Formats: sequence, structure tokens, C-alpha cells
Amino acid sequence: MNADERELITETAARLFEQPNRYALVDELVGAGLEEELHSDDELVDALMTLQGRAGATSTLLSLIVSGSAFDTSWTAVLPLLGTHTAPGLRQGDIAVDGLAINPHKAGPFLVHTAEGAVLVSSDAVTTTPANGIDPELGLHTVIGTASLRTCTPVDGLRWDEVEVRALRAVAHELIGLAERALGRAVEHVTERKQFGKAIGAFQVVQHRLVDANTALAAAKAVVESTRGSGDLLAALAAKAWAGRAAREAVDAAQQFCGAMGFTWEFGLHELVRRITVVEALFGDSDQVIDEIGDILVGRSDAPRLATL
Repeated sequence: MNADERELITETAARLFEQPNRYALVDELVGAGLEEELHSDDELVDALMTLQGRAGATSTLLSLIVSGSAFDTSWTAVLPLLGTHTAPGLRQGDIAVDGLAINPHKAGPFLVHTAEGAVLVSSDAVTTTPANGIDPELGLHTVIGTASLRTCTPVDGLRWDEVEVRALRAVAHELIGLAERALGRAVEHVTERKQFGKAIGAFQVVQHRLVDANTALAAAKAVVESTRGSGDLLAALAAKAWAGRAAREAVDAAQQFCGAMGFTWEFGLHELVRRITVVEALFGDSDQVIDEIGDILVGRSDAPRLATL
């Protein structure tokens, strides 16, 4: 896919993200026969997930990304519980499911990844409950149940070690978009808000903190871009860790400099705080991921170079 085609798709996505229909984007992509592109074109996936973050939107895009080219719009992928990136399904004679879903289709089957492969599980075999929690607008649901293996349909070509790498990178890009949105909101506020006859953005303490947040964001972008195309779990974990820290730094700065106004319902910053908190915990938050990176490196004889400096 060339740059013009990607731009056309992202322009369409930007328009669809403004609609209340959370299934519209994926329905459009699948209707255009782009399942294979989403499975093979990392640059397109990265652009769409970043755009979702910038828009502060929610969709079923992550389901499509982790489901491969066989995806059907009625499917909902089950994701790991917050704080983990282990497969949400466990084969113990039957299939035990314990995970999360974003904007699940009520009637359609659930795609459940296990260490041995992926299967489709009937929605009747699991209990789906709105998680609500800190970000009810995300559409997060718990998915719990046990399904007989005889009633499940195998989905060929999906391996969890490959899927988790794609998911980690996808979430990293969404966090990059969310960080951009938070930083943009902070800059907008400090440019408009005045004290002592000048915009508060003119004060050095404000400038220094925002520069730090912008530097963290630039560093995260560099790490995420430099690891594109790598199927290595360590590279994907590094991308997720840097993106998560950048998003937290950006929203923390926004909270600090938007002050009391930033805590009002009308201002809307709380929506970003909530979304970043939950998305950062998907597939493990940055602190957990950094610990895991340390464990992996301890088990290796050397530390790989993630980027050429």
C-alpha cells in the first residue's frame, strides 16, 4: 500500500471516529476488503491506532488487529486482563476464558487466544459484563466462562507470541496519540490562560515541564518507529514502555498546568486521564513492562541494540 492510499484510509478513519457508531471503522475496513492489509501493513496499523488516540475515540480496531486476515465483523477478540499480556484462554480439556473485550458484539463469537492456538467461542458459553470502572466510555467488558472444546471452531494461522507483539505495538501507538492529545490540550490552555498580564506559558517553570513532556513524547516516537517491523517481544515491550511513560508524563503536565479548571467536568481533561490510565494498563503498564524487560535481559548474555544512534 502506498502513502496516498494510507492517507485516504486515515482520512476516512478520522471522519468515522467522530461518529457515535463504535463499529463503523472496522465495518468500513472489512467492507473494503482490507483485512489482509491490516494484518501485513504495520505502517497502516500504526497510523490508525495513533489516530484513534489523537481522537480520543473507541472502536473495535484492536479486535481486528489481533484477529488476522480471517476476521469477520461479528467477531470480538478477547484481550488479556489489565496488567498482563498472557493469552486470555487456557486449555484444560475445555477452554477456560478470563479476559476483556472492547465494545463486544453481543451475538457474535469471541476469538480466544490460547498458548496452543486461537478458537472461536460462542457468546452463549461466556458471561460478558460491562467493566465500567475508571473509563466507562471505552466500552470495556469482562469475558469469563468455560466452553467445551468440541463446540469451538479453530482459527488457523494465529500464534499468541506473534499476536501479543502486534497488540503491544498497536497499544503503544494509541498511547502516542493520546499523549499528543494531552500535550496539545496543555499547550492550548497555557497559551490562553493569563496571570500577571501574560500567558502562563511564558513562565519558565511551565515551559520547562512542557519541554520535558514533549521530549518524552519525541523519545517514545523514536523508539516505536525504530522497532517497526520487528517481531521481537523485547522490542515490542520497549515500545509499549516508552509510549506509556510519555502518555503519563503528558497528562500529568496537563493536569498540573490546567489547575483547578482542568478538574471541572466541562473542561474534559478527566476523559484523557481516564483513557490513558486504562489503555496504559492494557498488556501491562510501563512499570510492569520495564520489570519484564529487566527479567528478559537478565536471562540473556547481552543486551540488544534497539536502534542505531
